[in-house]
Amino acid sequence: MADSKRGCATGNIWLALNGHHTFQAPKRGMQTMDEWVSVWDEMPPLGKPVLCQLQHFFTKGVQEHELIHVEEDDCSWRTADDNSEVCHSWDVITWKKAAG
Repeated sequence: MADSKRGCATGNIWLALNGHHTFQAPKRGMQTMDEWVSVWDEMPPLGKPVLCQLQHFFTKGVQEHELIHVEEDDCSWRTADDNSEVCHSWDVITWKKAAG
């Protein structure tokens, strides 16, 4: 298994996580259309693409990517674009729940 600043290899699957995004919570009193939900509080529906925030286990850097929540023996998340398994060096911490 190899880690780098550009991605992470898991077996024969490569997930490139380019770019760096930081999470900014809405200011008190602001109304938001969508809300960030902790995966500790609620999981998104299975099989539906959602915008997620991932945190690297070592650097603690946070990035946003569209993922799909799955129930498999070896993983809980896959990428929405090509259905790759998310590297185990990244933890999904929140997902964006659409208002409505």
